[in-house]
Amino acid sequence: MAQFKKSSIPTVEQIENLALEASKDPGKLQELGALAEKLGRRANQNLRDLEKKGFESDAYKYAKSKLGDKPRYSQAHTGDATTLAENAIQSATFLRMETSTVGGVRRKSKKGFKKLVQKTLEREQLLKGIKLSEKEKKRRETQMTKFLNSKAFDELRVLGSDIIEASAEKIEQGFNVDDLLKVFEQYEKGDLDGGILTVWDNWVKG
Repeated sequence: MAQFKKSSIPTVEQIENLALEASKDPGKLQELGALAEKLGRRANQNLRDLEKKGFESDAYKYAKSKLGDKPRYSQAHTGDATTLAENAIQSATFLRMETSTVGGVRRKSKKGFKKLVQKTLEREQLLKGIKLSEKEKKRRETQMTKFLNSKAFDELRVLGSDIIEASAEKIEQGFNVDDLLKVFEQYEKGDLDGGILTVWDNWVKG
């Protein structure tokens, strides 16, 4: 299914204006119904994608607060203008959130990770009097990017948000993400006993 661009998601004002027209024009009511169905369908696909990855993001938590533990938005395309508009606004509000998609969760994680990296570098230079070379800075950035883009990161997130900071510290200490990915490959093939925590333990123990 094609991904909505944030810029293509209608605003509350746009939906309300369409609803006003729909209350007087059957053709506009049909248009509003189609929009509500489309937005609901996309929102629910995003929710399923987040669930599949185990990402209980801020957007997912928002949906749960409104719709319950297994949140799903209405995909109804028929009804009165007021109800269809309310459904469309609910779905659009969710879809506009940065973490309503798997990609959005990853982008937000990367932003936070980069800030954490900078703090780590500054702390090391301040406490240890060490000035990192450009080569070392590049090494860390490369390692972090590789980690955040990996399937291993997707799986390890279930261990909690602290996994990001813990990974930053290990990379700072010189641990190689390639070694983590090799262990994760064994885990995927079923050649490693234990759960995802075993992957982490094997990596940090070398």
